[in-house]
Amino acid sequence: MIIRPATNSDLKSIFQLSRKVHLSPSYTELIPKAYRLEYEAKFAINPAAEAEYVTLMEKRIRDDTWQVVVAEIDARIVGYAQSQRLSPTKVRLKGLFVDYDFQGRGIGGALFAEQIRFTRPGDIVEFEVIANNQTAIGLYRKHGFSDDGYGESDYYGARMLKMKKAIS
Repeated sequence: MIIRPATNSDLKSIFQLSRKVHLSPSYTELIPKAYRLEYEAKFAINPAAEAEYVTLMEKRIRDDTWQVVVAEIDARIVGYAQSQRLSPTKVRLKGLFVDYDFQGRGIGGALFAEQIRFTRPGDIVEFEVIANNQTAIGLYRKHGFSDDGYGESDYYGARMLKMKKAIS
């Protein structure tokens, strides 16, 4: 497995992986039934949405406040993570996803560790995760993150748990 910075040539693969993960039964089950049709429509095949996503990610890759990394196995992108430095002492993890066919191989932990390398001593790292996503919450707690209440908004009806950690 290789963890490396994402490049523009990776973005279509990242978009496809994002669709695959977000539409997998393990992930859609985290979304309340009343919101699933709306949620699934967001990730339906849509060339305009793909182009918009690629444009957004190109900007993030060029922006020094962002770190976007991919996990690669046999030249195939099997995971990605992104975070943004919001201030001199605050970093927000904006997403970490691993192809379900490759879970359980340490890829999420490796991506997460790479995101932590983006920080400095004294930083506060924060993020929100779907509150019933026990797989992700377990990974974050394993890396020393603690619960910090619930978010003010939801994700397609799913309650969001805030987590954070002070980097020493």
